[in-house]
Amino acid sequence: MSDDLVKDLVCPVCSAPLVSDGSVLSCACGRNFPIKNNVPQMNVMEIELDEASERVGCAKTLLSLSYQLATNSAWMIPPMRKRARVDIRKRLNNPASPILSRLKREWNFEHTLQKEITTLVDKLVSPEELSVLFTLQWKDNLTRLANKNRDEQAEYKKNGEYPSRFAYQGPTEREEMIKKHLPNGGTLLYIGCGTGRECLRYEHLGYDVFGIDTEAGLVDVMSDWCQMLGKKTKIFQMNAMALGFKPGLFDAAVVEIYGSSPSFAQRLVMQSQLAKVLKLNGVVLVSVGRNRYTQYMQLQNLYRDYGAHPNVKKTAQLLIEQAPMQAEDEDNNNLRYGVAKNSYTPASLSQEMSSYFDVISCKRMQDLRYICAVGQPLSKPKRDMAPKKSASFETEKSTIEAAKQFAKWLEGLVGILKEHAENELIYMEELKALKEKHQEGSGELEDKAWTYLTEKA
Repeated sequence: MSDDLVKDLVCPVCSAPLVSDGSVLSCACGRNFPIKNNVPQMNVMEIELDEASERVGCAKTLLSLSYQLATNSAWMIPPMRKRARVDIRKRLNNPASPILSRLKREWNFEHTLQKEITTLVDKLVSPEELSVLFTLQWKDNLTRLANKNRDEQAEYKKNGEYPSRFAYQGPTEREEMIKKHLPNGGTLLYIGCGTGRECLRYEHLGYDVFGIDTEAGLVDVMSDWCQMLGKKTKIFQMNAMALGFKPGLFDAAVVEIYGSSPSFAQRLVMQSQLAKVLKLNGVVLVSVGRNRYTQYMQLQNLYRDYGAHPNVKKTAQLLIEQAPMQAEDEDNNNLRYGVAKNSYTPASLSQEMSSYFDVISCKRMQDLRYICAVGQPLSKPKRDMAPKKSASFETEKSTIEAAKQFAKWLEGLVGILKEHAENELIYMEELKALKEKHQEGSGELEDKAWTYLTEKA
């Protein structure tokens, strides 16, 4: 690691300068941060998690079930929907439960169940504990992504096959927003960099990119990609709640994970950290999801998987009525894939950012799932937010027992969903084969293919 880069770093805990011996970054406060595969390991957890605690263990189980629920619910579109729900009601105990009654009425039943999980988890652990649990769940969620990248890297080494997702095909809407305010390049911090695709796009646009992620496996993969492809993006394992960069280092920052913080107080801490490391005339782009994200994805998948067949139109219209993407959404705090999925309106996001930033613009994107805001640091923040720990957290025994019972019920539901998800994959392969067989055929053959699958479902 170059001396110039070390000069840009500070201890993420006490903000003192760091010194490097080539393999470790050291601070006068006594903390040491190892450097592995050219990546400084500077992730600081907010608290030490007591994983032996019954309430923490129960919360961890519920987050894992949240991930499994989301993974196996995305396919709940015709022709599988009715059959699956009848099966769920038949095979689970207590068919008259309020939850099952809501599942019968609501299209987006996953949202309802994720809300139940959110309510219970909030009663089991503190926001700080939940933040650590989210980090652990995030690691589990992305193991498959890291493994996929390792396979791609092996292919690249073997035959030079370049992953198509790294190919640059022109600026995205978000990149255009950054370019508008920072047209001539500059230093850019990307928070939530994963395996690096977005960082490499910004590097292609001429920015000096710093990427951070809490997950060591992902940043290790990204470091290897940079070395293989000859890229200069600098990578760090680091938490956005405790940034280890000197004040005023960056011209811009991009934040994709803002809605994943479990509490308003923690999002304010993230804002304060961003405002500190940005130049006064720098810009931040914050991207968040909208309340109707799940329904929108189901609608998108419906058209992707079943095309413009007339039998799809009625169901699609139902989705459109329940998920009007052009309408004003309500704020919503929920879970998806075992991590926070907070959603906003343009007004609410602007208001929340106003403590540390002058919000220049905040709008829905052309990709209707997202809202993006661009802001500049205030010369004098309206808040002075330092990380604070909650008072000791206690949970009533009855709450833990209720959470355990719900988790047991949810495990049964997830098991049924997995069975139907596996069947859905089989049906989709059969539909694909039928379409290929009758590619030049008439609409009548399409009708037969659809009827065939509907009867099998």
